[in-house]
Amino acid sequence: MDLSAVRRVEAITRNLEPPPPPTFTTMTDVDIFCGTYNVNGKREKALALSWWLMQGWTTSAPHLFVITLQEMIDLSAANVVKETIADTRSKQAAEDWAAELRRAFGYVAAARPGCFDGATPQLIAEEHMVGIALFVFAWDETVLSSVEDLCSARIPTGAVGGRLGNKGACAVRFRLRASTLCFVGAHLSAHRGDVAGRNADYAAVVGKDCFSRFAPWRGDVDGDKAEMTASDGPPNPCRCDFGVLDHDVVVFAGDLNYRVDASLADREVQFLVRGDLPKLVALDQLNVERSAGRIFAHGFAEAPLTFLPTYKYATGTTQYDYEVADADGATNKKTRCPAWCDRVLWRAEPTGPRPADGAFAESVAASTYDRADDRLKVSDHRAVFALLTARLRDVDADARDAAGRDAAAAARGEAPRAPRADEQRGGFEVLTRPASLSAPPPASLAPGTRRTSLSAPALPSPAPARHAGVDLDPPMLWLRAGVDAVSTITNRSREPVALALARAPPWARLALPLSLAPGASATLKAHAALDAAAKLALAEHGGLLAATATV
Repeated sequence: MDLSAVRRVEAITRNLEPPPPPTFTTMTDVDIFCGTYNVNGKREKALALSWWLMQGWTTSAPHLFVITLQEMIDLSAANVVKETIADTRSKQAAEDWAAELRRAFGYVAAARPGCFDGATPQLIAEEHMVGIALFVFAWDETVLSSVEDLCSARIPTGAVGGRLGNKGACAVRFRLRASTLCFVGAHLSAHRGDVAGRNADYAAVVGKDCFSRFAPWRGDVDGDKAEMTASDGPPNPCRCDFGVLDHDVVVFAGDLNYRVDASLADREVQFLVRGDLPKLVALDQLNVERSAGRIFAHGFAEAPLTFLPTYKYATGTTQYDYEVADADGATNKKTRCPAWCDRVLWRAEPTGPRPADGAFAESVAASTYDRADDRLKVSDHRAVFALLTARLRDVDADARDAAGRDAAAAARGEAPRAPRADEQRGGFEVLTRPASLSAPPPASLAPGTRRTSLSAPALPSPAPARHAGVDLDPPMLWLRAGVDAVSTITNRSREPVALALARAPPWARLALPLSLAPGASATLKAHAALDAAAKLALAEHGGLLAATATV
């Protein structure tokens, strides 16, 4: 066969191959300043904090500032018990620290004009628990407008079987563009010999289902919240109740309290601090435990420790407590070995379907990992920060949705159509095969109660006849993986109406009232939760999956 014939065969073969699916995803970099500071019950001034917040960058500020504090209040036994129950002093301390951080950002803007592009950093999330606090600030408008599904959690691991909040973590999670992020501010068990306690605290924090996709929402049903429980949802990672690790990007920071290996004498530790820092780093308990796979064994990373240990300093000085002599010339009686207690770690593990070649997978890189400027010295700890760049997904939902509608129409031999008004109002997200949500009512109904059902036909098939007098607003619920859709059900008839669900697709979770009184309205909440099998089906169908709900 001559060369021209070979080329003709190759051209024919290429023409027989289906075109690659359209790509609606791009990757966007988001810069994150993540700092942790055990303040030892003291209050740092805004001017000193501004030096910390300016570290690691020069001209344009990071898009997000994530700050976690520990020991905002005195952690006496009485305070811990009181604050776990009442949350009075802790709440006030968190508010005061938030105000101080706002003032600090004012100093930052004055020192580096234009770094916030004329905007002011806004506190978009805050959580506190006894002495722990977690703050998330953002200033960039594109970031602020992209934050969705934001919620927070408290995860105590302290005394009384892990019920008290003197130890544990605060967590904040949200969706930024098309990626999910979770930030954790932790304070783990203290003392040099309690490595097992710290490991157990970490396991408790990452093992708890601290978030819920079906948390109560505005709009009660006859005074009762319509909620889903973990048993109603699919298994990890798309269950209705989920935890820290069920996110594309996780940043775990705080006073983790890991010290230098206890086999090393105090005097030798003190010598190595000034004489051989790399040897001391190799004996850091967190590094040892990570290497053995006993802690942070979930893909977490940390930048190298190139700075001096952050604990324990003589308050108000730049000297370790063992270096400070008392008036009689004797060393401080209550001394602690220097250690890297204060740390920032991160992981990027995409939780949803991605192309097999690894494209469009989230990632995190650290450009700076250091301790704070020595101007911050009211505490016996030194603050630490990491400047991270998170590569996140950005999906053109409008283009994707239009392509999904056109593909569905082409599969039926129909001409492409524009979305209907109710589709636009309902927030169209994904679209695929027919999915039934029709449901027979319960076996036993109250006297005089009529039957109705919920159904989801294949789009754009004609909607089934609505039950007389029962309306949905909006009439379609467009389900998006990981995001709730809400509609209002109204019974405009003169009789009670019963509602029930059956034969729902495995990825659909709905919460709705069992019955509606005449003239009553209630909220229907729907969620698309994907297990492993549904993820595979989703990937096979170009990332499109949906159902429409109508009564």
